[in-house]
Amino acid sequence: MGAPIKSTSGLFLLSPAVLKAQVIEELDDYWAEMSRTVEEGDFGGYSRLYHPEAILVDSESVRSYPIERALVGWEQGFRNTREGGAKQASPSDLPSGRTMRQPRPRLGSSSIPSSQRTGRR
Repeated sequence: MGAPIKSTSGLFLLSPAVLKAQVIEELDDYWAEMSRTVEEGDFGGYSRLYHPEAILVDSESVRSYPIERALVGWEQGFRNTREGGAKQASPSDLPSGRTMRQPRPRLGSSSIPSSQRTGRR
């Protein structure tokens, strides 16, 4: 990892490696807190991890809806967990891997076969 570099104007610039490490650390902290809230049945803490206007995209049903609606459906499972009842979720149910996605190629780019291109030109 690179160290911060001091510019001639006195500002510190961070190298891409430092920024990437910081993002990964923040994601690790986020997932640790999410795991804790699920494990302990802390519905309030779990709910606060989402932006109030977040949208849940359900890849299985190919639908999307406000996170608020999803949280209503999950609340009883958190209560059950907190009270020691049947656990409906565990940290292992959370996505375990994260990737830093590469930028998507633009339409018309030679890296996208013409048979897969969509949209207007």
